[in-house]
Amino acid sequence: MRNRSLLIALLLCAAAHAQNWALLNPAYRYNYSNDGTDTISNQIRVMDVDTLGVDSFRYELNLVAKVCDTCAAPALFLLLNQPQFMQRKVNVGPGVWHFHDPGSFVLLPQANLGESWLFDTVASITATVTAVGPTQVFGIDVQRKAISLSDGNSIVISEPYGLLSWNEQQLIGIHGPEIGRLVPTLQEMFPYQTGDVLEYTADVGGTDGFSSNFGYSRRYKFTVNNGDPGEEAIVFEGTMIDHRWNWVSDWDGPPYSTYGHQTTLGSTWVAGEPELPWAPLLLSYPGQLVLSLRSSPWGGQDTLACIAAHGLDGNGKYVFTCSALPDPFSGSDDVGHFFPGNSNYLNQISQQPLYTEDHCAAGPAGECGALFTEGMGLNWLKGWYFEAFEEYVLAGSVLGGDTTGIVHPDDYLIALSVGDIEVGPASIFPNPASDHITVHGMSGGATITIRDLGGRMVESARISAANEAIPVNDIAPGLYVIAVDGFAPKRFMIVR
Repeated sequence: MRNRSLLIALLLCAAAHAQNWALLNPAYRYNYSNDGTDTISNQIRVMDVDTLGVDSFRYELNLVAKVCDTCAAPALFLLLNQPQFMQRKVNVGPGVWHFHDPGSFVLLPQANLGESWLFDTVASITATVTAVGPTQVFGIDVQRKAISLSDGNSIVISEPYGLLSWNEQQLIGIHGPEIGRLVPTLQEMFPYQTGDVLEYTADVGGTDGFSSNFGYSRRYKFTVNNGDPGEEAIVFEGTMIDHRWNWVSDWDGPPYSTYGHQTTLGSTWVAGEPELPWAPLLLSYPGQLVLSLRSSPWGGQDTLACIAAHGLDGNGKYVFTCSALPDPFSGSDDVGHFFPGNSNYLNQISQQPLYTEDHCAAGPAGECGALFTEGMGLNWLKGWYFEAFEEYVLAGSVLGGDTTGIVHPDDYLIALSVGDIEVGPASIFPNPASDHITVHGMSGGATITIRDLGGRMVESARISAANEAIPVNDIAPGLYVIAVDGFAPKRFMIVR
């Protein structure tokens, strides 16, 4: 009798265990890949939970932004608050999983081998359980159930991990238990140790559209001592040399230029705002609409947006960037990564016509955009917006003893601040230039040098006349600095 009772208890326990088909843990984040690699193409999160019954719940899932490929040309239409492959909502009960809004898909996790039911109530697609048995997921033996759909697709579910696959989407990692392929943490993106060094160049400029253009530049170097991780940023203690300068050029009237110096020695550096633009990308999931309030040189602000994209670089390092969007109004092959944001429409679901903010003629990767790389932090950002631009570049670093790029000595950066406001050359035009620039108002015999933003000299010439034309047709498009015999440098751009 005792043995019989024990057998019955074991059978009941096994039956209960076999019925424990879990879909989503609201505290977890589930990473999926749609190309069979370690690249995370979708992340599913539970954003809100409604209780429907004793053991039934409605989960509201995270949404994404997408470009509409069927909307009327030539406008670029953005579709906001769009569902991922699990739809916007899912009702979860012990015997039925109902994925809905805008579709309507039904899974029966307790269905037996060979059992069929109506899966897609709109398209009349049926589902059939075709296999039940053990498999290995993340190195652990689990029970899985394979479900074939009448349209040729398939779904696989498991007891502890929910959906292992849905058509081309494959589960590759879960945040919570921290298994499989995960989005790097801030500490993994910025694993800086004592003695590591970062040196950035940053340039922001613009025009009022009528008479002037102006902006500022920074070259800042930070030597790490230690770091204090937070949820949205890491504050590193160390030594910062922050060299800043500004410029103004009036091109509708008597031309003039001012150039000022400021060097500040700080003790903190933030892996986040304000040091790093587009820092919200570091906390994004693929497809998420990310907003950033960008400041114009003249004091205004513009809300810009991008669709977050995750990937791997050539070295297998995780990267955060923005999706490339076609610009239907440019009449060219230009693509944009940023577009104007507006709180009045960025919370709507309707189709939104918009234009991209991308007029870059050069720069890393030959395009505008932003790039964060695991283990390095911000590589670069380049954006041309309406009558404004910004560019951040990791000019050099020493990470774990390995030097990349150019890192200047401290005394060099501090010495840059010597001197009061200086007057530069009377004028340099055209700006932007294509095949030549003309230096106006200088005496003959002066020497000019042209350097890129990394400080590398790309051209040197001697002026022989008061109005000297300097060819630049052999110089790649981009932003440069021109200096004339010790006068304060001026910035100009080459575009083609």
